[in-house]
Amino acid sequence: MKHRIYFSVCGEGYGHSSREMAIARMLSDSGAGVLMGSYGYVLLRLKENFDTVEVEREFEMVGNGGAFDLKATILQSKKTALLFSKIISDEKKAIEDFNATCVVADGRSAAVISALKLGIPCVIISNQTSIEPFFRDSSFVLKLIGKPVDLTLKTLTALAENTLIPDFPPPNTVCINTLSNNRHIMKKQIFVGPVVSDNFRDPGKSVEIDGPFVLTLLGGHSYRLPIFNGILKIADRTGEQRGANEGIGGMRDTGL
Repeated sequence: MKHRIYFSVCGEGYGHSSREMAIARMLSDSGAGVLMGSYGYVLLRLKENFDTVEVEREFEMVGNGGAFDLKATILQSKKTALLFSKIISDEKKAIEDFNATCVVADGRSAAVISALKLGIPCVIISNQTSIEPFFRDSSFVLKLIGKPVDLTLKTLTALAENTLIPDFPPPNTVCINTLSNNRHIMKKQIFVGPVVSDNFRDPGKSVEIDGPFVLTLLGGHSYRLPIFNGILKIADRTGEQRGANEGIGGMRDTGL
């Protein structure tokens, strides 16, 4: 039986699609059928190498001063929340039309629910199984807003077959603070290590560096522009500007 794998990919930033592309390429090379669902600039990226289908955005990440803002993100996404039943229905149809045998959900809850409705195995790929760290020390209002969202995330994670964590196993897990300690979720977590494409596996030439340097890793979210601009200003003070080769939107995320 030929496996047909449907990937539902969050279109916020480039990290989700980077790791899904690496996995999908290996599956495709082994003979599996692959269909990628996403939206926006990530959908355009996926179209270059895979069969794709457009799905609706579930949420839009919002930041303040370069930092992620949970409250603003939830409030910004309230319109799509009202249309969530349609989002699930459309994604369910895409899965049925493709005749998928397995669903891979990366940052997409609609895909998890659709797979459950269809009785198809669903695997989640995520560095985050809890959003509690984003509101644990916040105001009462933010806790009131965040707890139902966190409960929904944990419930869907517990219902999936497995959750693949593209990170190092404990005690070296980078994303340990955003992983749930709920035992029903923990028993389904599988630490698979960083998921990167072949382009990142070959280190290439070694580079000679004369003096001290600072390596800064940023995702592709537009709200991180203030951080990027701040890095450029600091680089100017050194009299040299060596690492600012790519702007926001062109920065690469390995999917760690």
